[in-house]
Amino acid sequence: MTTSDHRSREVLLTGMGFCLPGPKDAPTRTREEFWGTIASGALHLRAEDSYFGIIDPPQQQVRDAFPEVPDAHHASFGPVHYYALSATATALADAGLDHAAGDLAEAAVISARGCTETWFDAYDEFTAGERADLSPGEAMSLYLRYAVTTSVGDVANVQAALIGSGGPCHTVSMGCSSGLTAIADAFRLIADGSADVAVVTGAEHVAPDRYLRYDALRQRGDRADEEGVSLLPAGITFDSLSRPYDTRTTGLNLASGAVTLVLESREHAERRGARVYARLAAQAHRRVPGGSALGGDMEGTAATRAAHWCLERAGLAPEDIDYVQGGADGSNAEFSVIEAATIRKILGDHAKGLPVSVQEASFGHPYAALSLIRTAATALMIDRGEACPTAGVDQPVDVELDLVLGDEPRPLDIRHALSLHYYLGSGAGALLLSADRPAGDRPAGN
Repeated sequence: MTTSDHRSREVLLTGMGFCLPGPKDAPTRTREEFWGTIASGALHLRAEDSYFGIIDPPQQQVRDAFPEVPDAHHASFGPVHYYALSATATALADAGLDHAAGDLAEAAVISARGCTETWFDAYDEFTAGERADLSPGEAMSLYLRYAVTTSVGDVANVQAALIGSGGPCHTVSMGCSSGLTAIADAFRLIADGSADVAVVTGAEHVAPDRYLRYDALRQRGDRADEEGVSLLPAGITFDSLSRPYDTRTTGLNLASGAVTLVLESREHAERRGARVYARLAAQAHRRVPGGSALGGDMEGTAATRAAHWCLERAGLAPEDIDYVQGGADGSNAEFSVIEAATIRKILGDHAKGLPVSVQEASFGHPYAALSLIRTAATALMIDRGEACPTAGVDQPVDVELDLVLGDEPRPLDIRHALSLHYYLGSGAGALLLSADRPAGDRPAGN
């Protein structure tokens, strides 16, 4: 049951599940598999004709997790639904919550969607061919798929129905900021007593052929520079690996996938004896005042304001931060330099010896799922007492930071960690996570 007491309640992260690119074409699903990747800095992007983070939809896992779903409903699911439901099933199991037992009856369900790939696919199928050519069964299957997947809330509605939730349910669609915004919404719902549990999912499906056509269009559009039209740099590469904080990086790599996090109020988590990975101490979004709708936070103005607000809200000083999860996405080496300068603006002299790393290169850039990847990674580092290396770096950019490098984690007792997030539209966000253990206690380490 939720509470009507509107005093701010503490928000804990108690479960996580994944459906991300993994080794040998097998998806990364569990906390252990996820940790194995980020702890070693492994890269899981397929290089066939181009570099993408690709996943085969885990249909059988979803059928096993939700056996009550009839075949007719499966016919309405696209890849993004299978990614999201797979991550959700794993996260609920990790948190020790059983939807069949009614544990999620009042849970908030919030999904994040950054792009519209699934909607394009459904529209294409719906408009192709003559309806009279379809058998009754094919017509019903197409109707269900169209009805489910052409709504902006398609993933959240399906999740809420399958886990039996009667609580708040909505979708956030704000590009790369969608995931952090969904976390922020869940944070507020729990903090103000509107929900005791929130299931937060970021999910994307990226169609490589469609993005290759997009890139060809962008390259042709570059000729507009000759006419005095300034275009935003693509920031995306298909022919090389993304390498944040490496001098060789030429762009980010797109990816499909999903991440689900389970957030709970302290009261609810303690009542059922839940394991806690970390406490969400504060979060904030900010924009560059008057910034372009297609611009970035190129001077770190928005990120600095968001981070300073988080520190003030949590009652912490820069010296209290033990680790920074960077948000540099590998779009170019200059952005890594900009972020390093931003971290110094936020933390002052304390930034010089502070461990910093980024794990985006391991799984690619799955839009709305990206902020959840960063949050899960940071929480696990806090829980285990180790800082993971920056994936894909062999020739590091010269920045005045203690960049964590190599192929194994560095022992580090992290009490407070700052996670930075950037997005198109001249915006940035910050999330402050803290260890949920008494001062002096060692991390769990497992």
